[in-house]
Amino acid sequence: MNEEEFKNYREREKEQYEKFRSDIKTLWGEFLESSRKCWVHYGEDMQSVGVVDFERGVVRVEVIGKEEDALNSLSARLSNAVKSIITSTQSAEGLPENKPILHAQVSIPGGEGDSALEEFAGQIAEKANVEAGPERKKISVEFPLVSDHLRRRAKRYYSIIHKYCEKYDLSISHVMATVHAESFFNPLARSSGNAYGLMQLVPETGGRDAFRFVYGRDGLPTPDLLYNPEKNIELGCAYIYLLKSRHFGGVTNELNNLYCSIAGFNTGPGNVAAAFTGKKELSGAVKIINGFKNPDNVYAHLLDRLPFYETRVYLRNVVNLMRIYR
Repeated sequence: MNEEEFKNYREREKEQYEKFRSDIKTLWGEFLESSRKCWVHYGEDMQSVGVVDFERGVVRVEVIGKEEDALNSLSARLSNAVKSIITSTQSAEGLPENKPILHAQVSIPGGEGDSALEEFAGQIAEKANVEAGPERKKISVEFPLVSDHLRRRAKRYYSIIHKYCEKYDLSISHVMATVHAESFFNPLARSSGNAYGLMQLVPETGGRDAFRFVYGRDGLPTPDLLYNPEKNIELGCAYIYLLKSRHFGGVTNELNNLYCSIAGFNTGPGNVAAAFTGKKELSGAVKIINGFKNPDNVYAHLLDRLPFYETRVYLRNVVNLMRIYR
C-alpha cells in the first residue's frame, strides 16, 4: 500500500472507528479500548464485551440490558459472551493452527469441547455481579487464565520466531524478549501511538523500513497485515536486522550493537544517536560508541541519556527478559 492509499485507508478506518466508539459510548456510557496489554472484544450486537488482560492473566466479561430485563435472560447472554471470548479469533489471520486467541489458556474441566465449554460458561455466569442503574442493567464476571498463560503464548509463537531468527541471524532470546516486552504475546496488541501486533510495529516508521526490505518495494503495512502473527514477526525481525546491520552496523562490539538495537527498536535509531551526540546523525554517534571500552558503560550511558524515559525503561526490561529466554 503506497502512502496515498495508506492515508485514505487510515481516514476510512478512523471514521469507522469513531462511529463505533460513539455507538458504544451511547450504549455503555464508556468505551473500552484495546492496548498492548489488553484485548477488548465487543459482541456483534455491542451488548457484550470481553476484556483480556494478558499481563495480569484475567478475563472480564460484561453484558448490558434494559432495567426490566430478567436476570436469567442476562445470565444466558453472559454465558454466550464467555464462550465467545474463549473461542474468538477476532480479525487476526494466520493464528497458529487456526486456533482461538485464548487457545489452551483457560482451564476448562473436561477440555475445550463444545459441551465442556457450555458447562464451564454456565458455571462462570452463575457467579456474576449485577449492577442496576437508572438506564441499564449490567452483569459481569471475571475469571483467570491458567497460571502459565504467558509461557503458553510464548510457546505458541516460538516456531515462527525461530524461523525468522534463523533467516536474519538474530538471537532467539532477543526476539522473544522483544515480543514479551512489546505485547505480552498478544497478537491483537495496539498502542495509542498506532503500533500493531506482536512486535508493535508502526506502519509509517519501522514498519515501512521493514516492508521495503522484505518485499523489495516501498509500502506501508496495514494494521490487518500486522495483526497476522507470522507477517508481524517477519517484519519485526527484519527491522531488528536493519537496526543491527545497517543503522548500527558500524558498532563493532556485539553487546554495544545489541543495546543500541534494542533501544532503536523502541525509539528509532536517530534518538539513540542523540543520546551520544545530541543530534540524530548516526556516524558521529557510532564513533563515540566504539570509543567505549566496556559495554557496561554504553548500557549505563543509554539508561542515563536516552531522550525518552520510556525507552530507558524498555531497554532495561528487554535486557532483563533476555535472561529468561536464553
